[in-house]
Amino acid sequence: MEDTASPVCLGNGCGGRIVLARSENADLNSVTSLAERMFHVPVAYAALLGHHDRVMNRVGSGQSHWRNLKTFPLQRCLEAPIVVRDARVGIPSGTDLGELLFLATAPILTICGETLGVLVIADVLPRPSFADPDLAALQELAAIIAGHFELRMVASQLVDSKLRNGETEERFRNVANWAPLLIACDQADGSCEFVNEAWLKFTGRTLQSEVGDGWQHALHGSYQDRIRDLYWQALHTRQEFVLEAPLRRHDGMFRWMGGRGSPRFLRDHSFAGFLVCLIEGTDYTGG
Repeated sequence: MEDTASPVCLGNGCGGRIVLARSENADLNSVTSLAERMFHVPVAYAALLGHHDRVMNRVGSGQSHWRNLKTFPLQRCLEAPIVVRDARVGIPSGTDLGELLFLATAPILTICGETLGVLVIADVLPRPSFADPDLAALQELAAIIAGHFELRMVASQLVDSKLRNGETEERFRNVANWAPLLIACDQADGSCEFVNEAWLKFTGRTLQSEVGDGWQHALHGSYQDRIRDLYWQALHTRQEFVLEAPLRRHDGMFRWMGGRGSPRFLRDHSFAGFLVCLIEGTDYTGG
């Protein structure tokens, strides 16, 4: 799948204008590595928070500096970004950045404002020139990370909602139609039984035309066979799968779509099919 380019203007701290590659297939390590290269810092990591704002996991570069960074009050970073341009001038009381002199953070938030964690970059040099555009770029990277996690969260919540309500179709569809992602619900035999309103709005097709195997007709012809093979293999193994393919928009243009198919199981643990969630990427420019 091609990357979704999102232009972000960087200020004097990073120099010039850089186009960020927003790839839904990128993992946290690749995003933190990108942050390190963009801002020319030795430390870039994402701290993922659990209950009581406790750090549950952290990934990225500069792990040797964690003993210093873990003293920084992450709770303060959850409400708004924080920038310490020169630790020699002043840092929050009770913290010790050690040899680090620069720190910038951006909260990782869902579109509904739910806190997932915080993205941190730090340097052994002060950064008095770190400007608002630089901070905006850091926030953009935090939003990319949030997008990865939110895709999985929405899929999981939708499955949980359907199971908790005893497969109540109306309640499940209301939840799915609220979501901004393209969502398809498939049955155990592989046929599609439902797509949400975001899906119909994107394709310009009707629900009747998408159910069964109809949704496959919106796939680019060069990808239909490989997606079918991927899908039927997932049905056989009943394992989660990653989907990346161009999908035809209502105006005839193809857009890259990336996402996952999550297996659904009923209360008696019987397999019920897949819940497929897709997020839109860039224009497809292939043949």
